[in-house]
Amino acid sequence: MKPSELRDKTNEELQELEVELRDKLIKLQVARATQRNANTAQFSIIKKDIARVKTIVHERARGLAGADAVADGVTEVAAESGDAGPTEQAAQTTEGEATS
Repeated sequence: MKPSELRDKTNEELQELEVELRDKLIKLQVARATQRNANTAQFSIIKKDIARVKTIVHERARGLAGADAVADGVTEVAAESGDAGPTEQAAQTTEGEATS
């Protein structure tokens, strides 16, 4: 499940989804323990989905935005403060040398 899809859900929906995923994981573990054919690839997929849900719930609890918004915010702050990144500094140095 994509993080963008999860961010569109409410906290209640995320909690319900986490419970469903945990139940699905337990059923897979039981199937594996009883020697029934279980798709072992599903273990990592479900665990990652649970982690994604928990991450989004935690971000909301702390008042953080998604990773995309955080990256955009860092870029905006650097632009506002006048700090140039390493690439921009190199370009400025090259331009200064060319005009000398």
